[in-house]
Amino acid sequence: MRQKIFNFRINAYLSIAVALVLLIFLHWVGVLKPIEDILIYAIKPVEKLTYRLGLDIFVNQNTLTKEQLDTENAELNDKLSDALIENARLRSLVTKSETLQKELDFLNQKSYNAISTQIIGKPSDTTAQIYLLDKGEKDGVKVGLPVIYLDGILVGKIVGVENSVAQLLLINDSQSAVGAQIQNEASSPGIIVGKLGLALEMQFIPQTETVAKGQIVVTSGLEENIPPGLVIGQIDEVSNKTEELFQTATIESPVPLERLDVLSIIIP
Repeated sequence: MRQKIFNFRINAYLSIAVALVLLIFLHWVGVLKPIEDILIYAIKPVEKLTYRLGLDIFVNQNTLTKEQLDTENAELNDKLSDALIENARLRSLVTKSETLQKELDFLNQKSYNAISTQIIGKPSDTTAQIYLLDKGEKDGVKVGLPVIYLDGILVGKIVGVENSVAQLLLINDSQSAVGAQIQNEASSPGIIVGKLGLALEMQFIPQTETVAKGQIVVTSGLEENIPPGLVIGQIDEVSNKTEELFQTATIESPVPLERLDVLSIIIP
């Protein structure tokens, strides 16, 4: 029985092989071409339908809905915002570091004792040019000490002190007055006063002395706790009226007083 089944399978395989060889031969000589054309024409609609179904499935699987696109766009915007914030933070840190280094270099060169400080806010109960610093009495800060920016540029004085906070009055405030001198041949003396938080003016300059635009103005050192030679600014305009006893000069600070950040307080 097994022998018959085996013989049957062998005959079947041989018949299929012979039929395939025959079909290949007939296809090669072109005998089957009319039949092949008919079959191709008949199955073409089925082939198109199958292709479109496959394409629709692929598109549906790979196309995001509007809601999904909106969500993905929002996530990308959040990541971009985070990157911009981080970049701004790093730039700010670099700027603060560079500013602090310049102040330290100046202080070391002059052998001044000083502490680094930072503006942390502005009192809400005043319109004066007063800012709060993050150092106070516990750090050795007291009223009257000078506050500098970068390489020895005077920006104001301490006018109030608490345990861990101090008040800085900017040099351009109307309540501010600092002893100064011009770096000219006569070292002309005067007083620097603020003009409504907008400008600096040097008053009480002797009428007989030559003062010109572009000359540098520094602290005179005659005021307690304020060393000589701290840069205040540069003369921008001179007012010299013969009928008056003194000259006045408009002084331009080399730094933007409204955009200060990291500062140093000189400790005597």
